[in-house]
Amino acid sequence: MNAPAQLVPKFGVSTSQAYTLTQRITTIGREKINDIALPDSEISRRHARITEEAGVYTLEDLGSTNGTFVNGDRLAGIIRLHDGMTIDFGEKHRFTFVQAGTPDDATLLDPLGQNADPTMVDVFAAGVPAASPPPHDMQMGLATELEATPSIRPMELTDPAPLETELLRPVTAAPAPKRRGRLLLGIGCLGLFVIFLCAATFFFLDSYQDGRLLYCGPLQGLWEFLAGLVGQTVACP
Repeated sequence: MNAPAQLVPKFGVSTSQAYTLTQRITTIGREKINDIALPDSEISRRHARITEEAGVYTLEDLGSTNGTFVNGDRLAGIIRLHDGMTIDFGEKHRFTFVQAGTPDDATLLDPLGQNADPTMVDVFAAGVPAASPPPHDMQMGLATELEATPSIRPMELTDPAPLETELLRPVTAAPAPKRRGRLLLGIGCLGLFVIFLCAATFFFLDSYQDGRLLYCGPLQGLWEFLAGLVGQTVACP
């Protein structure tokens, strides 16, 4: 196992004390309850924290007001620390991260290798596995298969047949012929009854008091007009 890493102050409140990162989680902030206390108003109460996992150290800003900077760049997430990195808490406190060597299982924990960008976020430390790209030969073979696969054209949708459209329309039922015949028969019978009633009334009035009520009553003017059309006169008894 390698020795714990250290934060070596460059300038700030205390420039003589090196902080050895012996705990799994080391907190940095203004209050004394932090593992590394920086009593400065520009430092937040809980400014940042350093987490150690199997010899791999990561730094995370805890939403501080004046920020945490790594090699001059403001930290926005979680970053893996490497030997020689410069860490600024605010603008007045600068430290250098010192790690004597790499852990025994560094190869398993750092799939990016020793030539990786130091400012790149360590995916394993964040708890998200990194997906490695497929080999070059596999990529070439997959591209060849995709080119050889014939393209599939989308199926064209056609309008439904006219017959199917007609079947969907509502069908109006025609009136029954028997019902219409009965209606006409009833109307005819009613007309004959009215004619018969009028004729019977006429003959009754014509014979009643020698037609005095019919010809000399309220309808006298009508009968005189009709009689005048045929050159006759109406004589009331």
